[in-house]
Formats: sequence, C-alpha cells, structure tokens
Amino acid sequence: MLSSLLLPKLPEDRRYFLQLFISVLVSVGNGSIFCFGIFSPYMKQPAFSMSQTQINIVSTTGVVLSYFSLPTGFLFDRFGPKVTLLIGALLNLIGWLGMFTIFYDMESPILGSSTGVVSFFFGLSQWSASFYETGSVLTNLDAMSLHQGRVVIIQKTFMGLGSSIVTQLYIAFFQDRYAISTFFMFLAVFNASLGLLGAFHIRLPTPSTRVLGLNFEGSLGEGATNDEAQQEVDPLTGGSAEVETPSTTTTATATPPQTYGALSKEDDDTPPITALSHTDEHSLSRSSVTFAIDRLHTARARYERAFTFGVGLLLVVVAFVVSLTIFEAYYTIEGIWRYLMGAAMMLLLLLFAAMVPLVPLRRGAILETISSGGADKHKRKRSSSSSNEHDESTVPDAPALGSSAFPSSAGHLHLPSERIPAESLNDKPLQCNLHMLDLRLMWLVSFAVWGSGTVVSANSSQIYQSLDFDGYTSALDSVYVSIYGVASAIGRVGVGFGDGYLKDRGLNVVRLFPIAPCINALSIPLFFVLPAKGLIIAFFLSGLATGVTWGSTVLIIKSLFAPNNCGKHYNVLYTAGMLTPLIMNVALFGPLYDQQSRAQGREADHTCSGSVCVEVPLLLSLALNVAAIPCALLFARRVIANRGLS
Repeated sequence: MLSSLLLPKLPEDRRYFLQLFISVLVSVGNGSIFCFGIFSPYMKQPAFSMSQTQINIVSTTGVVLSYFSLPTGFLFDRFGPKVTLLIGALLNLIGWLGMFTIFYDMESPILGSSTGVVSFFFGLSQWSASFYETGSVLTNLDAMSLHQGRVVIIQKTFMGLGSSIVTQLYIAFFQDRYAISTFFMFLAVFNASLGLLGAFHIRLPTPSTRVLGLNFEGSLGEGATNDEAQQEVDPLTGGSAEVETPSTTTTATATPPQTYGALSKEDDDTPPITALSHTDEHSLSRSSVTFAIDRLHTARARYERAFTFGVGLLLVVVAFVVSLTIFEAYYTIEGIWRYLMGAAMMLLLLLFAAMVPLVPLRRGAILETISSGGADKHKRKRSSSSSNEHDESTVPDAPALGSSAFPSSAGHLHLPSERIPAESLNDKPLQCNLHMLDLRLMWLVSFAVWGSGTVVSANSSQIYQSLDFDGYTSALDSVYVSIYGVASAIGRVGVGFGDGYLKDRGLNVVRLFPIAPCINALSIPLFFVLPAKGLIIAFFLSGLATGVTWGSTVLIIKSLFAPNNCGKHYNVLYTAGMLTPLIMNVALFGPLYDQQSRAQGREADHTCSGSVCVEVPLLLSLALNVAAIPCALLFARRVIANRGLS
C-alpha cells in the first residue's frame, strides 16, 4: 500500500523499468563501500592517531561484514527483496549515523575514538551492502530474465561506478568545505532513503505480473498460417534452433531457466499463446512454432528502445566520470564549477528515469493471466472464424518454448551446444553442493580475485602514498579512488555485452570466468614497474578485474542454479571475500606497513615511503591470481562439458 502512495500506478512492464531506475540509485549509494580511502586519512589525525594496523582493522571489519552475506541469501530466498532491503536500510542508517557521531567533534569524539567503536559502526554500514545488492540485483535478473545482460550492464555497473560517483559528489559538495562528519550524514540520509524506497517498490515477478518478452517467453502459438511463418529467428541467440520432425523442420527456441504463466497482450485482437495447434505429437506444426517465436521476438523488441537509452546514458555517465577524473588529476576545480560538476552528475542519474516512458503503452489490456477461461474464449473466437480449424477442445496445454516438455518422439530440439537446459539447473541444498568440485573451484578463484580487489581498494591511499611519497596529494588520492570505481564499472559493462555476445553464439557465460585473474596477474606487477604518474593505469586495471569478476559471477550463478536456489549459493562465495581481508589486511598489510614506518622513523605520522611498504601483500595477491587462472579454466571446462555442475 505504501508503494502505491509513493509511486504512480503503472503498467507492469513500465513498473519493472521504474524498479530498475530505483535499483540504479540504490547501487550508487551502495558504491560508498569502496570509498574508505576518502576518510581513512582522518583516522590518523590527533584525536584518533590510529596506526596503519588499526586502520586496517577498521577497513577489514567493513570488508568482512560486507561479504558476510550467507544469511542474506537465505533471507532473500525465504522472504524476498522487501524484508532484505528493509534490513539493509536499517543497518546503513545506524552505521553512518554512528560514524557521523564519532567524527562530529574531532577533538573530543562523543562516542570515543577507539578502534572497536569505529569498526563497529563502519562495519554496520558496510554490512548493508550485501542486503542492497542481493535484494535488488537478483530481483531484477528475475524481473527482466530475458534481458539479463542489459540488467548487468545498467545496474550491476553502478555497483562499481557508484564509488566514483560518490567520490565526485564528495569533491563537489564536501571536500575542503565541510567536516567529514557532514559527509557521513549525507551517506546516512541518502542510502537509507533509497533503501526504503527500494523496499516498498522492488519486488519479484509473480504469475499475475509476468510480461511477455520481458520475463516470460510464452508457449507455442496457435493458428498461425504458413504465410505468417517466413522468418525463422531465435530471439535469444540471434540464430536458428531447429526441431526435426518426421515431416518438417521447425524453428524453435531454447527457454531460459525461468518460464512463467502470464503474458502481455499486443492488442485486443491477438490471442494469448496458450496451446499447441495439434493433438498428435508427431505432427508439430511449423506455423504454430514460428508464430510463437515471431510473437516473442516482437514482444522482446518492444523494450529495445528503453534498454538502448539506459545503456547509452550509462556510457555517457562513464565518459563523464572518466573525463572528470582525468581532469582532476592535473587541474584543480574551484568555486562554482565544483557545484556545477556535482549538479551535472546528479542530473545524469535522474535521467535514467526516462527509461520508463520509453516503454510503449499497449492497446487494450496490459496483462492477461493464462487461464482455461481466457484460453477457451480465444479458441472459440478462432474456431468460429476458420472452418478448416481442427477441434481445439482437445488441445493440451502447451509447454514453454524450448522446454523439456516437447515430446521427444516428435522431434529433437537442438539447443545451443553449451546452454544448460532448465531441467538441469541445480536445485540441491547448499550442504550437498559444498562437496562439489566445481563449487570449490569457483570459491578458490573468488578468494584470489576478490582478495586482490580488497587489498587495492581498501589500501589505495597507502599504496599511492608509498609509491609516490613526495608527490602525494589528497586530491590525487581521491582521483585514484574514483578511477578504480570507473574501471570496475567498465568491467561490468564489458561483462554485460560479453554475455549477449556469447548467447548469440550459443556459448556459456562461464567462459568469462578466467578473465579477472588474468587481468590481476597483469595489473599487480605494474604497481612496481610503472613511474609514479603511471599508477593510474595499475589502479584502473585492478578496478577492471573487480568489475569483471562481480559482473560474471552473478550471471554464472543464475545460469547454474534454480531461481529459488541462487541467493544462498551466490552469497556462500562471499565467505572467500571475508577471509581475504583477514589475511591480506590484518595479518600482512597493516603490520608490515607499520614495521617499515617505524624503521623509517615515520611512526609519528604513520606514513611509509617506498615499495617495500606494500610489496608483500601485493606479491602474494599476484601469486594467488596466477594460481587461480588454471582453476578458472578447469571450472569453465567442466561446466561446459557436463552441462551444469558436477
């Protein structure tokens, strides 16, 4: 009810695009988890005087809790996005309000300046990230299940780009103008408000809200003539998939894992696709199958304009942030120009709402749930208008296109060679799947890749200062935080386009899995061999690997597991992310950095100069990623060969 008060009543397909817009804003706020480098220098000021080890304890607490999402997966699978997002909003509000209170008085912090207190509130703010991501991303991948690559491009990209946007808003409105506590209050209000808005609007599709061409493929159409069946196009792959029968060859399509029971009407005169146009399984009609495919192709094309606008605007945002970041690396933006920069960024975000009106309105009813009554009405209409129609009263309910319900004796459906059919999706309990080699390989690769991302993103300020001690500036520090987020966004965009490219060729998305460790194996050595001014390349490549791994992992999970089994298996991989900061940050980076700082006589300001300050954790990350490459290749090969997990 609250959702209807906050937002206008819309047709279901437009409502799903409004849901995507809200999710984009949620993802932007969620990007603040990668902005630790903005405020970590304040923890070294006199009231706190934290050593690098203590700062790493704070950042590690945040990282560990951001990955502590296995309960989130069970919560989402059980209660759905509303409860998940509500809890996330509450955690976010408490966390950032606590940080505001601590840093409000830098000379005498109200709640004290202990590492434990700061870690507690910062950790709560970061824990909300898993609730926001799980509640919004997995929901939209179901709500727009026939366009998952576009969802990854648009929404998942902002999970990485969000840190750059938040950084630019900080530079525009807060840096050198207000105390850091004001920025924490902004994060509290901004993130919690968006989380609440998402909780009351973002929801999973139901049988009564499925939309043909968006999250529903339909079933074989009835009554098409051979004249209507000229174009043989597989709308999912761009090619043709053939059904061979004793008398004819029929174009068909493979269905994605989710097939459901409602569809949208193109107009009042178009019957729902509800039944096969034959009673004998050996006489599958060419016209019926092609009619269904053409209709699905037309329905999917309805959303092309909205998705194209969203992707195009995203590329504009990425180009704007990249240009701004590069400009800030060499010039200082002052005065009114900083406000205009922030205002332009916010305007670009709000323009994503234009996806909603770009979805064409339909004539007649918006949705029609498939029911025997509705189907019979259209059958009688068609029977009365065509005397040579067969008796449709005996027509059975049709299977979804490409599903295993096609009679095997009627013909053979040639699915793309690497596609995992719906009936092969894993629906086993988590405790059973933990014994599978494939899931263990995936975990190991995630441990290596996510660990490297944690080392670089959580310690970007210290890495930059160590490798360019004399040239260090806080402005350039913010630029490196921003460029990391931009690169992460570009990586997710690449995954989204790559997913479409692979589907067009009948290839499995697991082929993208080895890319991230390969990029990390290239980027980490660059921190040591590039000159100080070239560090932006190393930070960019590290962020790119992070974007690729996050974008590909969620698509791989959706392609391997049944819809109600994705949340917990997606989030169990986060345990890899929980361990890496404990090893890399707490056990290695912080103590070794402080040891070198003392050796150089810089203990008073907790700084360190030279690659020796950061080389051990970075080189360990390099070794882990090199080892992860064959593990990722083996995982992809096994999934492709076995058509699923084994």
